[in-house]
Amino acid sequence: MMHSIMSTQREFVASSSEEVESDVPNDSRPGSGIDERMPEAAVAKTGGSTKLADRVATRIEAEVMAKKWPVGANLGSESDLIAQHGVSRAVLREGIRIVESHNVARMRRGPSGGLIVTEPNIESVLASAALYLDFASVRQQDLFAVRTALEFTCLRQLSENLDEAKIARLREAIADEGRVMKTEGVGAHNSDLHVLLAELSGNSALRLFVDVLVRLTQQRAKQNIPNDPETAGVLHHTHSRIVEALIDGDLAVAQHRLAKHLEAMSAYYR
Repeated sequence: MMHSIMSTQREFVASSSEEVESDVPNDSRPGSGIDERMPEAAVAKTGGSTKLADRVATRIEAEVMAKKWPVGANLGSESDLIAQHGVSRAVLREGIRIVESHNVARMRRGPSGGLIVTEPNIESVLASAALYLDFASVRQQDLFAVRTALEFTCLRQLSENLDEAKIARLREAIADEGRVMKTEGVGAHNSDLHVLLAELSGNSALRLFVDVLVRLTQQRAKQNIPNDPETAGVLHHTHSRIVEALIDGDLAVAQHRLAKHLEAMSAYYR
């Protein structure tokens, strides 16, 4: 999913640039010894996501992933990268802007500068994915079908590796939720447990996907869920019963309660 999100973001950023054939310097012509360059004619014909800047960004990101994401590593100075990719300074800088927008690397100026690999910002990934799904007008029933399937998998995987430390975190989360909901109502905390269940499953992909769907459903329901003590109490009680069944080792009951909970919550989403 990380790769698909990067591709989506890249299309938005790259589409705003208008690289033309003149962006390719003479030393990037065939025979200059620079590999993996796209002929200008092909760039002109294909356009869109295959523009030079986009291709440069794609190659830089592929290099970072191939190197197992070495945070802090220097991928080269601007001059080095121009020679490596066989493009003009303008095209390289546009490619770097795309890479920076994905939080893959950032250009550092100065004597020891260069394109430095950065740690991905999960918040920007989650926000972008949720915004895209909203833009795509995902239907409510499809959204909840996917979310239910993913959260069922979270419960199953968590049940298989549930230990005392994870049980303690679940109980602490339920206790904290109860205190917060008593003073603040439902607020933005009604989905915290769902994200925690995904996190404790130990599956990073599930954690990412569930968090994206939770954010989107929160955005859609923000104005619809009653923020009163009664609703907060019902939500907290339901969450408590899901966790209770999970800790008791009854996966089927935990999944049944989760399904009923999500079905009830779907009424609040536009």
